[in-house]
Amino acid sequence: MADDAQQRFTALADGGAIQMPLSKTVFSSSFGMVKDKFGAMWMVIVIA
Repeated sequence: MADDAQQRFTALADGGAIQMPLSKTVFSSSFGMVKDKFGAMWMVIVIA
């Protein structure tokens, strides 16, 4: 599941800007924030 999150995060970041790198947090095994090339903000989270 973390590999899938990494692929999606990388695709969203292509041409955009990473706001918070995908990493382990207290509440998730993988969480990050990114702004895509259109200016939309995304949060990628793995709940496990």
